[in-house]
Amino acid sequence: MQIGDVRVLIAGCGSIGKRHAQVLRGLGITHLSACDPSEESRAGMQAILPDIRLYADFSEALTREQP
Repeated sequence: MQIGDVRVLIAGCGSIGKRHAQVLRGLGITHLSACDPSEESRAGMQAILPDIRLYADFSEALTREQP
């Protein structure tokens, strides 16, 4: 498995979640998704990484993304 094939789901779109997403993208992880119940937090994450898949419900994110 190559690093680009890894599927990562970040729990939380706050400042630490955003930082993790940026670091993971910098490492070459292309399949990134994140989950946060706050619409405002998800919008902030989307502003940083427009192609990240976002979810409000963690169970749904786990089911769909299978990280």
